[in-house]
Amino acid sequence: VTIAKGSTGNKEYTAHWTPTVYTITYNLDGGTNGAGNPSSYSVESPAITLTAPTKTEYVFTGWTGSNGDTPELEVTIVKGSTGNKEYTANWTAANYSATPKNGTTANFKTLADAYNYITVTKSASEGTITAIKATGDIEDTSSLSIANGKTITIDTNGKTIKLMTANNLNGIINEGKLSIIGNGTIKTKDATASNGIMYLIRNVGTGSGTSGVLEINNATIENEGVTSENCYALFGVSGKITINSGSKIKSASTTYGGYAIGVKGATLDVKGGTISSGKGSAIYANTSSDASISNGAINITGGTITST
Repeated sequence: VTIAKGSTGNKEYTAHWTPTVYTITYNLDGGTNGAGNPSSYSVESPAITLTAPTKTEYVFTGWTGSNGDTPELEVTIVKGSTGNKEYTANWTAANYSATPKNGTTANFKTLADAYNYITVTKSASEGTITAIKATGDIEDTSSLSIANGKTITIDTNGKTIKLMTANNLNGIINEGKLSIIGNGTIKTKDATASNGIMYLIRNVGTGSGTSGVLEINNATIENEGVTSENCYALFGVSGKITINSGSKIKSASTTYGGYAIGVKGATLDVKGGTISSGKGSAIYANTSSDASISNGAINITGGTITST
């Protein structure tokens, strides 16, 4: 603006401003950026909360960079911020994918997290958890409880899942409807039961609909390295357990009292597969308070049962 020579009168001028635009750079290490994450912002932009990226067979553990060196799952660029920003996505290899019925698949480290995604985050009553770790065994420190009314399929997908089990603990408690498939193995990682009882999989329910129904289809359930008594690969407190063709229920026990299957008030249908114990009973169902048939039944129409 130039005020020419000879001009008269008061003058008033208003300054107009354009905000500086700053860049936001994302280092995704082969991942896909979260929907809606912008590439730029200004001092006038509303608060920006970054959404999580995704990467096949990996779990996102947080952003580092302009927010600091400690990964954070939630990062917000507050209104009024300035300066270029750079964020790096951090990942850890996933053990499982979880898919709610008619829903979106996501990746997780533990069975419990995968189950909670299906039933809590997505509010689904049915879904599939698939083992996806690329190499090596899955070592899972979580325990999984399947609620009455939930239908879950665990696809072992040819993998070996080692669940942490110890004194008086369960790897999986099924009070819903659980199918285990996939030509893989679920086994104990630490099978001890000093002064207590350890169940790798414990079944409880009515045995109909989605209450205490357990089916093993072409999968292996195994107590590995059992060194104390009262360790069970499967235990039927109540409900119905079905062992189908191609399945293996095993107790690799080094002491008496390591059992492949214990039956109390459940119905056990053996239609195929093999049930075996290295030392002790393959199927344990005597009159003790912890493993007696009170109102259940054992039906054997196929398969092989061995005990040494």
